[in-house]
Amino acid sequence: MFLRQCTITFSLLILFTFSFTATADEFSDEQKINDAVKGGVYKEYYESEHGLDDNWRHWDMGLKAVQLRRFDRALLEFQYYIKHPEMHRHMWGIAYFGRALVFEAKEQYELTINEYKLAIKNDLHPTVKISTKAYMNMGTIYMRENNDKEAIKVYLKAIEINPKNGLAHYFLGLAYFKTGDYEDEKKQAIEAKELGIKYSALSDKLKKVKSSSSKKTKKK
Repeated sequence: MFLRQCTITFSLLILFTFSFTATADEFSDEQKINDAVKGGVYKEYYESEHGLDDNWRHWDMGLKAVQLRRFDRALLEFQYYIKHPEMHRHMWGIAYFGRALVFEAKEQYELTINEYKLAIKNDLHPTVKISTKAYMNMGTIYMRENNDKEAIKVYLKAIEINPKNGLAHYFLGLAYFKTGDYEDEKKQAIEAKELGIKYSALSDKLKKVKSSSSKKTKKK
């Protein structure tokens, strides 16, 4: 239901229309967003199994706006849930996750991390949980910035929530490798493989380390 192959699509409730003055290009983008959503990105429903008003349309519209780099529009869509706590308090985690995607697309990583932390703190939806994905995305950012110790922390958090998350084990192994912790890297590589992750980078890196170490020993 959530984060379809690391991309997120949802159902919705209410048609929400913006009125604004736009240039020809802006109108074109606006039309693309609405057409995409109307074209089947979502399916309509009026309440979840828990009787909650989810109103996924703003999520779908926000994602489309991010794809079109209409960041102000995307923030408006995600902010809708936060501005209506009487109806959508349980959607706040998802709203903050969406805001994080906006800042990540803008390469504003400090803001991105803050929004992911808020998403985790407000992960209140009874069926759609985003904490694991937020931790994984934070790990990606930390790895990109060579902040490997923080990456290890968030990947461990993701595994704490779902020990069967093979990708979390895999990327945790990569983070361990970057810190020189080859023993823990090996453990995570084995765990990831057992959980169905077929990437070979971890094993290849470990082989190179062993090969290099062996050559140095022979020279001595």
